[in-house]
Amino acid sequence: MTLIVKESSPLVSIVVISYNSTKYIVELLDSVNCQSYKNIELIISDDASKDDTLEKVNLWVDLNKKRFQRVSILESKKNLGICKNINRGVKAASGDWIKPIAGDDVLLNDCIAANLAYALDNSLEILFSKPDLIYENDIPDFYIKQLNRRYQESVSLFLLPAKKQFLHLLHTVFVCPPTLFISRMLLERMNYFDEDIKFSEDLPFYLKLTHNNIKLNLFNQETVKYRLHSKSAGHLNRGFASFDGVLYKEKKKLIMRYIDLKFMFEYPLHFIQISLDFFSKDLIVIFGNNRLVSIIFRSLMLFSPLFVIKQIKGIYSSFGFINFDRK
Repeated sequence: MTLIVKESSPLVSIVVISYNSTKYIVELLDSVNCQSYKNIELIISDDASKDDTLEKVNLWVDLNKKRFQRVSILESKKNLGICKNINRGVKAASGDWIKPIAGDDVLLNDCIAANLAYALDNSLEILFSKPDLIYENDIPDFYIKQLNRRYQESVSLFLLPAKKQFLHLLHTVFVCPPTLFISRMLLERMNYFDEDIKFSEDLPFYLKLTHNNIKLNLFNQETVKYRLHSKSAGHLNRGFASFDGVLYKEKKKLIMRYIDLKFMFEYPLHFIQISLDFFSKDLIVIFGNNRLVSIIFRSLMLFSPLFVIKQIKGIYSSFGFINFDRK
């Protein structure tokens, strides 16, 4: 079907990424259906769910497909992993703008309208909104406190220019993937998400963007409910679980893409910090995550210039000084 899209109301593709999402998928689809913005196509990319997710999706689509410009359900016979699954969904989209969303999250009613208006008004190709965090009962209080702290830290990331965002992301500053709103042209220019990095679809992509001097922007409004539970595919599992050597090797492979002689001479403090971090993680791989390794790591941090600078900045900010990292 060929669509004629008015410039005042560009086509937006909502790309739902699902895997064993039977418990939440209908709630997510209902939130898509309730969007105040009308010119929407719906792409659902399922990664070989073993439950009845697809049955629920097909039934829902039969009842609601007239609301959308186009609906496409993509099925897989084998599990591809999150990066390949999301790429399959966004490559099938024909909208000028892409709103990826997981099958267990929820869109607020004005999500598309608000994100699109902010992007167009500010001539942006990519933005992130504030998440409304939903914690299920199986999330320990410790994880909740850690995640809340990470979200607060991530806000300061958006105040920085792209190059400084890149440096911070090398040390894994958290950005909320479900709030992403992005132009299809930017996705195409960046060659989509990196399928050779298996642990994450978001951090490799954000590093690639900021390394190419493309700034990550904040739309300071809640537009997505981000659900966190024990089976979440996101940062909960990989952010606070016990040390995973395979995960670490994947992350190290990603970071080493950007560490060369030019980086070493241009950003010596970051090079030292990354080297110390890798050394400490390599010790864990070799000797295990024990008390001795922890003591060595804490001792190494005393020689980290970025760690010392961070402590100084903390003292400065406590006295109300301006954060001089925002320039």
